[in-house]
Amino acid sequence: MGTEGSLVFESSRGGGSKLVFYPENEPSPVQRYGSLGWPAEMREQYLKKAGDWRPSPKKPVEYSTDPAMNHQEKFIEAVRTGKPLAETAAEGLAACGAAHLANMAYRKGRRMSWDYETGKVTEG
Repeated sequence: MGTEGSLVFESSRGGGSKLVFYPENEPSPVQRYGSLGWPAEMREQYLKKAGDWRPSPKKPVEYSTDPAMNHQEKFIEAVRTGKPLAETAAEGLAACGAAHLANMAYRKGRRMSWDYETGKVTEG
């Protein structure tokens, strides 16, 4: 989603879950905070000319998710019953590797690349 908004996974203790997309509002073209240091008369003229521009708030969009068991419940059931998991170990590695890569990039403050075949992580 990038700069368009935030995608949040919300779950409840009752077992329900959903994805909610919270879109970003449009930035205001009116410099309210930035004009606080201006002379009072100049600021008043500017705000009067700019008008009362306020973005209309965008409503969140909800996406329902499968109400079936969550990841941990599926794993525990597979261990108890011997049923195969829906995900393979390779899929789990790819998912975890991507999450770890995101954490590493965040902590270092730069882009990171991961070669899935070799398992090597590089900066850049």
